[in-house]
Amino acid sequence: MAIYTYAKLTEEQLGKVRAFEEETDRRVLVLRSYNAQPDELGEEELEKLQDLEAELGYVILAVK
Repeated sequence: MAIYTYAKLTEEQLGKVRAFEEETDRRVLVLRSYNAQPDELGEEELEKLQDLEAELGYVILAVK
């Protein structure tokens, strides 16, 4: 399963992205793919993870 996260850019790469945004008047996101397999959680772990999601307001994936 491929998921995507923000790419870690060098200052040079970030400068090129910012130049593109300025030139085109567009906002872009630079993402990288991360291959992950979902991990199976026990009932108690799943409940704790769901509580943490609710507290933080974000989706959390458990991966291997």
